[in-house]
Amino acid sequence: MRFNRKEKPVDVLMAGNAAPITAYDKAKREFFEIIGTSQANAARWFIVAVVMGFGLIFMAADFYRLLPLKTIVPWMVQAQADGAVANGGAVAAVQFTPNRNMRSYFLRHWAEKALTIDQYTSQKDLKAAQALCRGAAVGEFAQMMKDDNPFGKLALNAQYTRVVHVKSVDPGENGVGFIFLTTVAGGGTGDPDTKQYRITVHYAISPPKSEEEIASNPVGLYITHFARVEDF
Repeated sequence: MRFNRKEKPVDVLMAGNAAPITAYDKAKREFFEIIGTSQANAARWFIVAVVMGFGLIFMAADFYRLLPLKTIVPWMVQAQADGAVANGGAVAAVQFTPNRNMRSYFLRHWAEKALTIDQYTSQKDLKAAQALCRGAAVGEFAQMMKDDNPFGKLALNAQYTRVVHVKSVDPGENGVGFIFLTTVAGGGTGDPDTKQYRITVHYAISPPKSEEEIASNPVGLYITHFARVEDF
């Protein structure tokens, strides 16, 4: 596409009182008319390209400010006394923090996965429990696995099991909770080995940011330190 303008013939431009022009002058004027038109069109298109370039930059900046286009947050749904369901809404979802019962539930399940020994579930459960550890708890979990040696015991006796019975959980209010539990271990022969434990747990809440996180840890509770003590 070109920006065309109506041009008068060179003969008309030279008409009137202008002195006669030579063939060289006429050719020179025609040459500059042709070259000048193409240069003017090129300059116009350059200006258009510059304006469009700045427009694209501004559009990209506005789009960047919209990112991320999707944010994963827990959605609070509460049951009312009459059995109806109350939707907390988007604002409540963004400000969501797990209450005492929720924290107790996930601390209980973490302890069960971390201490249960079973040939069919231990590999999956221990991996899930380890994934919730952060900071000092990572090394503490590895040391507990070394002390308990669950896979070594299963290698010696595939029937070996350790069942966990959580008696109570106190999630606390400042990120420090207590788990009281009983374990019953045995390999199918002899009397079972019963032990009482008290686990002090330090934890932090980090809201999930992806669908994978919200599926595995919907309240975003992570263990940062724990200490297991046997009660005699």
